[in-house]
Amino acid sequence: MNSFMVVLIQFSMIAMVWQYAFTSSNFAIKAPSSYAMTLARFMASMFTHIVVGQDVINGLEMMKYVINHRNNFTNPYAAFLFGYVMFQLSFVVEVSVLFIITGLPDPL
Repeated sequence: MNSFMVVLIQFSMIAMVWQYAFTSSNFAIKAPSSYAMTLARFMASMFTHIVVGQDVINGLEMMKYVINHRNNFTNPYAAFLFGYVMFQLSFVVEVSVLFIITGLPDPL
C-alpha cells in the first residue's frame, strides 16, 4: 500500500507539472539565448539523466527478476506491475524535467 501511495503522489505531481506547462502563458520552449544558458540546460539535463536513469534500470531489473523467479512470489503479476510502473514513472519524470528545463528563460 505504501508503494501505491508513492506512485499515486508521483503521478499527481507529474500531472500538475504538465498542466502548468500547457496552461501557463509564460511557458514556452525557446532556443537558448546565450552560451551560459545552453551550458546550464545541458548540465541540468545530464544530472537529471544520471539521477533518474538508475530508477529506470531498477524498474527493468525488478521486472526481469520477477520473470526469472516466478516461484518466489505469491502474486508475480503485482510484483511485475510494480516494476513496470517504476520504470514508466521514472521515464516520464525524466522527460518531464527535460521538457521543463527547455522552457526556462534563464539559468537562475
